[in-house]
Amino acid sequence: MNGCVGALDGYLLRITAPSFAECQNVAAYFSGHYCTYGVNVQAMCDADCRFLFFALAAPGKTNDVVALRKTSLSAWLESLPPGFFVASDCAYSITEHLVAPYSGPQRFSEWCDNFNFFLSQLRIRIEMAFGLLVTKWRILHTPINVKLTNLKKLLNAVCRLHNFCIENREG
Repeated sequence: MNGCVGALDGYLLRITAPSFAECQNVAAYFSGHYCTYGVNVQAMCDADCRFLFFALAAPGKTNDVVALRKTSLSAWLESLPPGFFVASDCAYSITEHLVAPYSGPQRFSEWCDNFNFFLSQLRIRIEMAFGLLVTKWRILHTPINVKLTNLKKLLNAVCRLHNFCIENREG
């Protein structure tokens, strides 16, 4: 699809339960969907699965559309020139520059089904990027046990190393 500049999705970075002194609202970090504590990470990648944007957006209980609004990526998306867009899933609100698949009864029409198929081919890149990240950096297999203030530094390092490995074709 011409004009796609990236694929966007959220990822629950699992953490150990934060202390009350760190966050005041420990329950906000518990994701009922995944039954674990975590932080909502919003990320966008390119066709080579390199992260173009990543941010610890919100506590784990927060849904993706709300978490996205808490990042600078939201404003960047709206500043894209006409004709350019980012592929996302149905968790996000559709805008001129943020495209999501058709859902509901309309998805059964041939045109919408074809559109959803081609959009899924774009969106799979962010899923692949998360998969590569978690597979290569085994620290992400278990809940991270660091203070919330250090979590951003850890994620920054891991994502930059991920990009470095892709750019230098390191396994």
